[in-house]
Amino acid sequence: MPTLTQANLSDLKVLTTLSRRTFSETFAHQNTAEDMALYLEKNMTEESLGNELMDSNAAFYLLKENETLCGYFKIEFGGDAKRLEIERLYIDQKFQKKGYGKMMMETIEKIAAEKNKSEIFLGVWQENHKAISFYQKCGFEIYDVHTFKLSTDLQKDWLMRKTVVPFPFP
Repeated sequence: MPTLTQANLSDLKVLTTLSRRTFSETFAHQNTAEDMALYLEKNMTEESLGNELMDSNAAFYLLKENETLCGYFKIEFGGDAKRLEIERLYIDQKFQKKGYGKMMMETIEKIAAEKNKSEIFLGVWQENHKAISFYQKCGFEIYDVHTFKLSTDLQKDWLMRKTVVPFPFP
């Protein structure tokens, strides 16, 4: 049975390894090696992820199957009083198609409701069709577009959102 636990600084090494691997698995085949290397060295180092782990307005959750780390998500809940942002949601390719993404999304929705957020939003690269399809199946809708800079490459992301019911339920 998979488990989700909130990450802390003692998880930094494994989080960094998983973050770099899943980001590369997802995007390396559609981007230059130079852009990928620059992005990973700036944004997915122990130092950068350690700083993110210490942010009181954000949280990382680790997904494990039988003690094997197989995915994670990062949420941001301090930027907007009514909205929670999914900044990252990745599952190692070996563990995809097992319902773990749905499990992670249900946990995110519960956290949003507990924090009295009425909306969850995220940005997803327009070329990441697999993720877009997943988010749509989870009830997210495209509502805007913004630019994401992958090192030197300016890319277009869809902004997607979903309404949630905050606690206490009506």
